[in-house]
Amino acid sequence: MTKTTTLRTTLVLAAALVALPAFAHDHATTTPATQPSTVPSTGPATEPAADHGDASEVTAQQVIDAYIEATGGRAAYETVAEASYVIDGKIIIQAQGIEGTYKMYRDGEKMLMVADIPNFGEIKRGYDGETFWESNLMTGARIVEGAEKEATVRESGFDSLLNPTEHYESMTVVGTENVNGEETHKVELVDKLTGETETRFYSIETGLLLKATVFAPMPGSVVETTVQFDNYKEFLGILMPTETTQSQMGGSVLLTVSGVSDEFDLGGNSFDVPDELK
Repeated sequence: MTKTTTLRTTLVLAAALVALPAFAHDHATTTPATQPSTVPSTGPATEPAADHGDASEVTAQQVIDAYIEATGGRAAYETVAEASYVIDGKIIIQAQGIEGTYKMYRDGEKMLMVADIPNFGEIKRGYDGETFWESNLMTGARIVEGAEKEATVRESGFDSLLNPTEHYESMTVVGTENVNGEETHKVELVDKLTGETETRFYSIETGLLLKATVFAPMPGSVVETTVQFDNYKEFLGILMPTETTQSQMGGSVLLTVSGVSDEFDLGGNSFDVPDELK
């Protein structure tokens, strides 16, 4: 994988980092990175997913509802929607032996991702509530517009999860498929924004999302990405995968989550658009 391809892969990952939703809530305390509540990747420490009978008769909405319940419940998502939080983690490009770090900040609808990756330097993507921007040493600073902005802002919140019919033309369970030894519901969703068909694989036993094929709008193109979700853990009352492997364009990047905190501090950074873009 060339350095140019690796940069593009990393920028797709950066877009996904900004799209990480809030996992803190207003009654939470800091969750140290060393003390999360661990949940096996095969299922949460809660009741199994609701039984909807024959797998061939289950609807896509039922599958998504089971995921919501398995990861904390609709009320929990509604509670955290406007929370402030910080996520810490690592970005690992194994094929090149590169390991970087990131912090993801959110304060209401405002978002900021700051990543430091060897050979690529610092990458920032921010949203001040109106304008989405990106800055990195290799391509400079730019305003993110169009479908790329809309998709990232949409996925950063919970509305597309809680109200999927507003964002997808159709949602269909097309069958079952084995993913890493676990039977899943295979769900296809046609995105209103891109027109592409997204595919998700939800565990029949636990309701958790194990794998997905998604399409990320980028400048001049839409990038197909396969994402695998592993090692779910509970942070501040919500289950989230702490290992996410994204594969696209002949390469892969591992995103890990070390901890989630509601002790919000931007550390000298800002959601605001950089001066060079004003």
